[in-house]
Amino acid sequence: MEDKIEPNLNIKRISVYTNNVEVGGYIEKILRIDYKQDIDVSMFYNRELSPKQLEIQEGDLILVFLNPYNRRVAKGIRDKVKSVEKAFLLFTYVYGNCFYMDSLYNGFLKPPCHLCHISYIESSIRTTDYNGITYQHIIDSLYSDRSFFR
Repeated sequence: MEDKIEPNLNIKRISVYTNNVEVGGYIEKILRIDYKQDIDVSMFYNRELSPKQLEIQEGDLILVFLNPYNRRVAKGIRDKVKSVEKAFLLFTYVYGNCFYMDSLYNGFLKPPCHLCHISYIESSIRTTDYNGITYQHIIDSLYSDRSFFR
């Protein structure tokens, strides 16, 4: 029987940044109840959240909640976290009246970033305006109907 190896990202601190005080309060309550004995949790609320306000160190998990959503701010936050090798980003936001949570991101491990995820969401929303037909659907249809098409 093999021993199960538990993943360890060596998170030393959770920093929560949000432009929404109400949701930030809920997140803080949950984190302080669940993790207050094990890990340092810090909160930052600012309606005018800016990437310049983030303080990131190795071993940080940066949790961001944006509502209202701002792509420029989101890109700046992603870029700042990306520059710290052993920091992780968990991005949450409201877009198109839906709540989204990205996968855990680290710039050195190269998983899809927040901008990849939001681009996918935007394209999915746009396809509903055109009966679900996308450029990729057209290309797939051409290839399946005419295998010689290149």
